[in-house]
Amino acid sequence: FAQRTIQPFTVELSGSVGGTFDFPGATAYSGICEIGTTNCNQQLRLGEKSMPVFGGELAISLTRFLWIYGDYNYVLPDRRSASSMLGASSDNTTVNRHYWSSTGGIEVSFPQVHRIVPLLRIGAGEVYQSYNFYDVGVNVTPPVFQRSNAQGIKAGTIGGGVRWYWGERHGLRIMVDGFYLGHGIEEAAPPAFGGGGVAFVTRRSGGAVTVGYFFQIGR
Repeated sequence: FAQRTIQPFTVELSGSVGGTFDFPGATAYSGICEIGTTNCNQQLRLGEKSMPVFGGELAISLTRFLWIYGDYNYVLPDRRSASSMLGASSDNTTVNRHYWSSTGGIEVSFPQVHRIVPLLRIGAGEVYQSYNFYDVGVNVTPPVFQRSNAQGIKAGTIGGGVRWYWGERHGLRIMVDGFYLGHGIEEAAPPAFGGGGVAFVTRRSGGAVTVGYFFQIGR
């Protein structure tokens, strides 16, 4: 099998699809309360817990056991909207968020006679997020509220998976990757003690599960 004859500078190209988990989605919240009363109308639309991700990768072997890799992943945008009405007052919220990442690092594989080869990875890179929370209302204060953020965030990564060789030079790769971000990402949440405002919480981790096809050249 291929893993028994891999030489230094073998090149691997791959493409993958999968889904993210634990990254904040486009949660939309809309709420109106009559001042001085407990009369409220609120709506919360939670963002996606898992968003589709597509990626590509280049890896180069240094030995049969040690590789270096770089990858790029794009996450499809998540969009949500929420609305509420109370008497003559109305409030509407639209939210959108999307991510992409570019990372690289070191891979340790465990070549063996069998077709399935485990691997571990550790690396770093950047996760980019674009986020826009837009709230507009009638007879509410403030009449327009917007919170936007577009930024790249430094991140550490760790992952593991397997290569399943279908032939000498190609096969299927299954991966689980975790990300720890340099700082938190905001997500809308309903107020902790009720009321008509909106609260924001932060999370600084996430992950992805992907399945991809790889092929190796250069031996």
